[in-house]
Amino acid sequence: MKIATILSILFLCSITSVFAQIPEEVSADYDLLMNVIVNQYDAVGISAAVRVGDDMWTGTAGISAVGENLTTASTFGIGSTTKTFVSATILQLMEEGELELSDPISNYLPDYENIPGSLTIKQLLYHTSGLFNYTEHPDFVEVIFADLEHIYSPEEVLSTFILEPIAEPETEQTYSNTNYLLLGMIIKSITGNEFYDEVAERFDTATNYPSLSMPPFQTDISEMAHLWLDTTLAGTQPQVDCIENGWALNSFFSAAHSAGAFAANPTDMANWAYDLYSGNLLQEASMDSLFDTHPFLLFGVIPYGLGVFSAQFGCGTTGWGHNGNIIYTSSMYYLPEYDLSLSVLTNDGNQIANAGGVENIANELACLYIEFVTNVEEEKTTEIEVYPNPSANLFNVSTPFDLTNAQIEIYNHQGARVQPEIDLQGSVGSLDFSGLSAGGYSIVIIKDQQIYRKQLLKLPG
Repeated sequence: MKIATILSILFLCSITSVFAQIPEEVSADYDLLMNVIVNQYDAVGISAAVRVGDDMWTGTAGISAVGENLTTASTFGIGSTTKTFVSATILQLMEEGELELSDPISNYLPDYENIPGSLTIKQLLYHTSGLFNYTEHPDFVEVIFADLEHIYSPEEVLSTFILEPIAEPETEQTYSNTNYLLLGMIIKSITGNEFYDEVAERFDTATNYPSLSMPPFQTDISEMAHLWLDTTLAGTQPQVDCIENGWALNSFFSAAHSAGAFAANPTDMANWAYDLYSGNLLQEASMDSLFDTHPFLLFGVIPYGLGVFSAQFGCGTTGWGHNGNIIYTSSMYYLPEYDLSLSVLTNDGNQIANAGGVENIANELACLYIEFVTNVEEEKTTEIEVYPNPSANLFNVSTPFDLTNAQIEIYNHQGARVQPEIDLQGSVGSLDFSGLSAGGYSIVIIKDQQIYRKQLLKLPG
């Protein structure tokens, strides 16, 4: 059963308008949802962020360690969501003339067994290379957990875990972490920087996404939200705090490398999704390439582009993003129709399975906002008067109801709120526009679950 259904009797039924902000009522619902996931679905911990325009909600529930709650600053492994940084870097290098997507990888890398040098960069990005996925090597888990302190290089991963290709290039779309491990190596070959250092420099992560790092190369795994691991394979009880048990997990993260080893908090991931998918980081032609999904479908159902896939949300809109699983699980999306980005991260080794996983939580967060702002009663435009209109400075507002405790907002023609909260009493009030530039504006009044709107024109002077 969907969490939204379970919570529906608790969610508020308030009315608001959509102008690039998260209504307080939706934020309250988000907070409630986080706590329900932990308290009713037994998740260890969850952290999430939703951004609409420049407005951001963040929330957490659950623990990092026994006696230590998660905070909004807590960082989590993002797994394969790391691939979005790989593709963005590759596309920027293409913009700079450093590579072509049609280039064979032999232009940048030496020969490796079971990796044809004729494969192209684009085939790696699309997962159409046919290469064996090294994390599916039958001995991968046993070898990685045999020495958790060991730090793997990408070259060592290739020599240890790569088997023969599973398909000819361009015959199918088969997800393989090997593709993005090789892309990280190509980035190093071109720039001279380790993949994670190039990302930090290129996107100024210290300023824009300060929590982003790649453990164990840039930060220690113990600094992250503690990972609770289902260790049944190791012969111990499920859901054990790895850090408290002295498991460094260096081998696990280093082996993931550019295929899935970044860590971050959800605020920075929501900001990254917003910047990347709204076109702030790449040129228009690169954005077209990024979103050009392959005719093959990943896993037979997912339209996959260059390190990004398209997802349908339950409330009837489409998002672009990626998810990841490095025992930590992550989900990150941007919904262009609503200018909304979000990220959901968890340190729960069972992946919040009882609540449908991070993908379901991402769907719930998006749809709570969308349903709230679209399921409103018909706006009222005839029951309020504004005069004189147009006016140079003062507008009078007359309504058939008491304006006390009404929500009154002023927006410019671009949909941005331009005045702080307005408090009027009685049924008639005045608005002073002397501090605003000439142009068109909207007054929006919300009272008793009804929306009233009037267009205004401020004259110069």
